[in-house]
Order: sequence, then structure tokens, then C-alpha cells
Amino acid sequence: MTTHTVTYFKNHALRLLDQVATKGEELIITRRGKPLAHVEPIKQESMAVRLGRLKGTMHIERDIVAPLGDKDWTACR
Repeated sequence: MTTHTVTYFKNHALRLLDQVATKGEELIITRRGKPLAHVEPIKQESMAVRLGRLKGTMHIERDIVAPLGDKDWTACR
């Protein structure tokens, strides 16, 4: 994990982000000596788990664009 000032990061952002993506390095960006941001690579396997996770969990019983009936309004409160 490397630490860089916000000014250095601003001037070298593309190169630093490329290192994060290709080498998996993590960065700490500081302002006036205090940590401001933590940059880390995205874990690709976690993205695959999220996509389609809710598939098949819903069931539509009626027309979803039809107006509600009088008795249905109390359930929507």
C-alpha cells in the first residue's frame, strides 16, 4: 500500500489508477498529512455474484399498470 498527497495523485492519476488495476496495489491519498481516500482494485468475483442475484425472487400476480381498486388503497398507506 502506498501513500500519496492529493496533489501528486491529481497530477499522476491515470498512471496510479493503472497500477491499482493491473498490479492490485492499494493507495492512500492524503491531504495535509491526513488520510482522505483509500483506493483499491475491484474484486471481479464479487461482481459476478451480484449480477442476477434477485432473479426469480418476484412474482407479478396482476397487471402492474392498472389503477388500484378502492380496497387496495388502504394497503398502500
